[in-house]
Amino acid sequence: MGLLNLHTHSNYSDGADSILDLACAYKEAGHIALCLTDHDYSDMTLAKWEKEREEAAIVSKEIDFPIIVGLEAFIHNTEEVLVFGYRACQTLLSTNALCNAGTFQAWFKEQQEPFALILAHPYLWVEQPEFYKLMDGYEITNCGLYWGDEYVEKMKKLMPEPRRGYMNHDLHTIRNLSHQCNDVGEDLVIKNELDLIQYLSVDKT
Repeated sequence: MGLLNLHTHSNYSDGADSILDLACAYKEAGHIALCLTDHDYSDMTLAKWEKEREEAAIVSKEIDFPIIVGLEAFIHNTEEVLVFGYRACQTLLSTNALCNAGTFQAWFKEQQEPFALILAHPYLWVEQPEFYKLMDGYEITNCGLYWGDEYVEKMKKLMPEPRRGYMNHDLHTIRNLSHQCNDVGEDLVIKNELDLIQYLSVDKT
């Protein structure tokens, strides 16, 4: 069995633990990688995020465990999205492109390198259905809380297959690492950011 959680916060935003402590805990718990998704608001800047990536690369090499650094970004002040992909995160932080649904769609079209988007703890308040069709997947649990069958069915209609629902931790402290998350089996290998993006991405044309 291999585990994969797409939603983790470190002490680079509002998490309690260092990247090293998180990576060691995830590795010991049987996860195939650590996916960091610190918030794009508060005091997160492009320089700070680049520093996080640098530290993650050092820790990853030190303990021989994959660490992918993405972001959790606010969109339209109602939805948050997990963003994976270096250039996507970089342009997001450089331009604050995701402040509303309209600029998000413009930002989406401008991306030239692979990236993936997972809708996090969704409210489903954005009134343009095309916004949700740009997602590669969505959370069906968060911090051990299941949204409920009716809500999940609504997400499936907004974001139809091949998009998948994910059971994520939204982890802020390693004390909560026991929450149920995605069992991806032993065959999936995530060595780097591109591997993760290829696993998550769906054809949205």
